[in-house]
Amino acid sequence: MKIGKEEKGKSEPNIVATYQLGNTTSYIADNSYRDKTPDETQQVWKDFYSAGWNIWDEVSRKKGKEADD
Repeated sequence: MKIGKEEKGKSEPNIVATYQLGNTTSYIADNSYRDKTPDETQQVWKDFYSAGWNIWDEVSRKKGKEADD
C-alpha cells in the first residue's frame, strides 16, 4: 500500500488499523514499534505523554493570557 509521499530508505507501512470519518481515512501502522524492546516502547509512550502535557500547558497559558487582555 502506498500512502502519501514515498521516502527513500523507508519501508512500506505495516497497516494494523484503518479508520474512516467522513471523507478522511486514517491508517495506523506499527512500523516504529515492531523492532523495539518493551522498554524502548515504554519510553516512546512516556515521551508522547510528556509532549502532550507540555502542549496542553502552553495552550492553557496562551488562552489565559488572551482572557486577561
